[in-house]
Amino acid sequence: MLDYVATPDEISALVSATQWEPASIVSVVFSAKEAIFKCLFPEVGRYFDFHDATIDSLDTDQGRFSARLLVSVTPRLVAGTRLDGRFECSGDWVHTAMMLEP
Repeated sequence: MLDYVATPDEISALVSATQWEPASIVSVVFSAKEAIFKCLFPEVGRYFDFHDATIDSLDTDQGRFSARLLVSVTPRLVAGTRLDGRFECSGDWVHTAMMLEP
């Protein structure tokens, strides 16, 4: 599942930054990228891949993630666009959310 969701470098950087186990990072990254897709889909109107965005940072104290689009998906949502969201880990569950600025 790792290769489907993220690059090894992406996961490695987040593991180093957070000191979390790789499996926990993969779960949060998967959920964060799903939140990105679900948030952007109404504007994008088509499928885009997990590898079209990268999770740049996880603030484990504040429950925040920062991401960046790696490809342009609309004229407004171009490669390099920064995206921010929230996450919470509760037992075996990961909850993520994000909102696109108008």
